[in-house]
Amino acid sequence: MDKPMPFDQYKIKFQNRYKSLHRHLPLNTQKSFVQRLDSQIEDKKAWLSSLAQSLTGKSLEKFKDDDELVLYDKFADMILSLDSLNRISRTKFDEDKEIALDVQINSFEGGMANKVIRLPKGKSKEVENLEEKIKQSLSKDKSIDLAAVTTVLKDLL
Repeated sequence: MDKPMPFDQYKIKFQNRYKSLHRHLPLNTQKSFVQRLDSQIEDKKAWLSSLAQSLTGKSLEKFKDDDELVLYDKFADMILSLDSLNRISRTKFDEDKEIALDVQINSFEGGMANKVIRLPKGKSKEVENLEEKIKQSLSKDKSIDLAAVTTVLKDLL
């Protein structure tokens, strides 16, 4: 949605963006946003106010100046999380048999690394065992731990 377009066009484009999203899997806040996104409201202001209310708990009419910044942040976070869930949904994973995760790591040095990881649920115990071993190896410095685990993860991607 790079260039200005009429409301009815960008609404449809926005709705189509999440067509493949598994509607029953998102968190309640995400479901609420997607339901409002998919609503048949034809009035631009009412539709946008509905989206804003799902993110902030306030309608646009009740917004104050600082609410606008909160809305921008929450909107950006929601779109990023839904895009991530959309990438997972497009893999057509079997939610009864698999765990699916979307991992993305960005850095100035290495650019972006992104991967959807699918794992049979039967391997959950192996994952838990490895998690425990990794946790035992971590230091007491959270920043160092995060940097080390992220570097290892990025190498694996």
